Amino acid sequence: MPGMSTTARVLLAITSYVAAILTVLFAVATVFALVTFGAIIWWQPLSVIVFGGIWYGLSRLRVRLTIERSR
Repeated sequence: MPGMSTTARVLLAITSYVAAILTVLFAVATVFALVTFGAIIWWQPLSVIVFGGIWYGLSRLRVRLTIERSR
């Protein structure tokens, strides 16, 4: 990925931020469901795990690309 274009880097950064925002939103929705209904709806924790994993993976990829670019 050393030859990654600027457009691809910008899209990667945007995608990382969107995934992070979605992770936070679904985490808040899970807490809201626990407080309001006293039960976890199955898709909420699953969504937190999925979007959290996407966010983590994209952030690690961005760090890796930054390290490669600085070499």
